[in-house]
Formats: sequence, structure tokens, C-alpha cells
Amino acid sequence: MDARDITILKELDKNSRIPFQQIAKKINLSKDTVNYRIENLKKQGIIKGFHASINVGKLGYIGMRLLVKLYQVSPEKEQEIINYLLDEPSLGWVVSVEGYWDINTYFYFKDINQMHLFYQTFIDKYSNYIENKNFSIYHQIKAYSRDYLDKQLERTPFIIYENSVPIDIDEKDTIILSLLGGDARTTILKMSQETGLTSKTVIERIKKLEKENIITGYRLTLGLDKLNYIYYKIHITLFNSTIEKKHQLIQHIRENPNIIYEDQLIGGYDIEFEFEAQTPDQIRNFIDDMRRKFSTIIKEYELLTYYRLHQERFFPKIKVQNKKDNFIDKLSNK
Repeated sequence: MDARDITILKELDKNSRIPFQQIAKKINLSKDTVNYRIENLKKQGIIKGFHASINVGKLGYIGMRLLVKLYQVSPEKEQEIINYLLDEPSLGWVVSVEGYWDINTYFYFKDINQMHLFYQTFIDKYSNYIENKNFSIYHQIKAYSRDYLDKQLERTPFIIYENSVPIDIDEKDTIILSLLGGDARTTILKMSQETGLTSKTVIERIKKLEKENIITGYRLTLGLDKLNYIYYKIHITLFNSTIEKKHQLIQHIRENPNIIYEDQLIGGYDIEFEFEAQTPDQIRNFIDDMRRKFSTIIKEYELLTYYRLHQERFFPKIKVQNKKDNFIDKLSNK
């Protein structure tokens, strides 16, 4: 990749629906050349997809996180457990982890009873293979653009999940969200055909979904392995802290350009961040610096490496009725 490819990635990461013509103007290339470069990045596996960031908390969904530490399992049994999770329609994300935990997950549930039923059924089925578990409910998830791509510090996060008062949407909006969750570059024409609405109405509905902060952004999905980046998660437990000291630590972490997500959970750790780094030394130096500056309030930390993504869905699996009155499944997943 050259500097222009990196700029293309940066622009798409900030807004993956940006017209290619706008990118072309910024890097003094033709629109066709930008399109060619993007197609080449896709063929190389560097660009894996585009997706809308949809705040499902605004739609009445509850975000649940389940961390699992396995006990005396073979690779075949571990895969069986992962396949069981993959069969759950409410699953948004599941990844294999290196560190204390073995599996991390993210689910979307409409109510506590649905959540409890899944959780209890899963635990009952695999209790003999689970050494430890952590069940938490998301309060908020903030996303950061990948500022490490051009070494700029633009620490302006946007919320991709927040527990809030639900907003009612109709079936047409649901189809639009499902399509954009699967591919943020879905054309207005395609959405018009799927919804039976005019192009003008589709555009108006998208603007409304953005204004209501249901759609909070349009992101880029990168093939991190092709860029030699590794995905990490850090859990921090505090002691002898104050609100001010905790805020200072969080601000310090946010200044790192490799941070991409900040998680707040009920039942989780005191501080949780996710980031992408090229080398173990890069993350090691970051942690050592953090510990030196905040040793009086950091009780312990836990570092996880995400090494295999099994599923990532940016909008819940839904069943809606299309304009021909046939039931269709809309899957916003890769």
C-alpha cells in the first residue's frame, strides 16, 4: 500500500458511504482510479466490508456480553460450543480469545426473559466444560476512528450502542437498517427496490434514522491480518480510586490512536478498551506507561488477544415481510 491507499482507508473508516468522487478530490486522482484502488484493496483482503453503525439500544434491544473460560475441552468440543452460539439468532459477535478467557460474545436481546432463557440453557448444556464465566449487560459502547492509519490524534468518539428509551420504527426502516448493516454502500436504488419506496423517501428515512442517532456512522471492516495488526482487549480493575482519578486514566487511554472501542458494562470490569496494534511491544509499552502513571489506582489488568472472529453481525437477524408478501430473512452479517 502507498500513502494514497492509506488515505482511502482513513476516509472510508470515517464514513464508508462517502462518494468516491470526494475521496478522489482529496488525493488528486480520478474517481475511476479510486474505485480501482478500492477494488484492489478488497481483492487483497485488506477491505473486508462496509457497515452502518446501528445503535440497537435505541430500538429496544439489550446488549449482553458473555465471557467463557473453558475447562478440559478438545478442539472439537470447543468448536461444538462455538457452533451452538452461532445458531443463536440473537448473536451479534463471537470471537476466540487468547488470555484468561477463551470465548467472547455479544448478543442482542429484546427482553430479559429471552436473555435469561438463552443464558440458562447454554450454561445447563455445557456446564461441565465451563470453568468460569462473566455475564454482563452493556450500558454504552463508543467507537473511535482508526487514527493510527495516518498518525493523527482525532479522539472524537461516537456512540454505537447505548441503553435508552426505545424509538418505534416500521418494517421499511427495519429493512433499510438491515441492508445498511450488511453493506453500508448499498445503493438507494437497491433499498428502494427492497422496500417498495421511492428513492426520495428512502433518502429521507435514512436522514431521519441518522438524526435520531439510530444510525451513528458508517464504518470500514478491515482484514487486520493483511495489515499485520492484532486485535487486543484490555480489562482494568481499580482500587483506591476516585471519579476524578478514573476519568484521568480513561482520558489517558483515549489519547492512544490505536484505541477503537470503549466499553461500559454492568457487571463488567471497571475500565474496558479495545485496540489494534502491529506488535506485542507496541501494546506492552502502552501498558507499562499506563501502569507507571496510574500505579496508585490500578489493582490489576487483563490483556486478551482476539485471534479468530467467527461471526460479526451489525444488526439483529430479523424476519420481515417483503412487498410480495413472502417472508424473507435479512441477515446483516459477514
